[in-house]
Amino acid sequence: MAAHPTILSHLKPDELKTLLIRVTAYALWKLGTRSGHSPEMEAEELTQRAIGDTLAERRRWNRERATLEQHLRGAIKSYISHYFDSLAAKARVTHSPDLESLANDATTPEDLLNLQYLTHRIREAVHTEDDPLLHQTWHLLESEGWDLKTDSHYFCQQLGLDTTTGGPDYQRWNRLRNRLRSITQRCVTSEQQGSVGTA
Repeated sequence: MAAHPTILSHLKPDELKTLLIRVTAYALWKLGTRSGHSPEMEAEELTQRAIGDTLAERRRWNRERATLEQHLRGAIKSYISHYFDSLAAKARVTHSPDLESLANDATTPEDLLNLQYLTHRIREAVHTEDDPLLHQTWHLLESEGWDLKTDSHYFCQQLGLDTTTGGPDYQRWNRLRNRLRSITQRCVTSEQQGSVGTA
């Protein structure tokens, strides 16, 4: 028990602030469109839980195998994984790999936060479109975390579209999906060009 205060007390205020930013940014990235799925699936809540569990030694930090940041990231990854594997979450599909794959293996706070800005940019681009169904599709993608490729049935059910292959609604769904992918790709390209321009 005496070791608890030393877990964070060795950090200077600026170092602690940087650690919290990096760990919270990681949680944001790891959650992706699943953020807010439940009160405990918020980046700040996950960060606080990881720190609290470490201080209480519910999660043991092995200093020889991982830095404190790596340990906290591992805890957050575990919380998210266990939550979405739980029976309570099985009724929902867990995430959209389209956005998660854009992050690749981002490791800096800037990379992780840039992913959040990219998501915001895509959201804004979608809302400039005149198609209400496109707006609904994006809303479902963000709120439910369904996959555009594998969860067509769920999307079509919520959008009131007939999922019969080859029918007009099915074709409409494919156009919606392709439009979202096109918007995403355009925003990614724009973001990459902007990054090159400021480098």
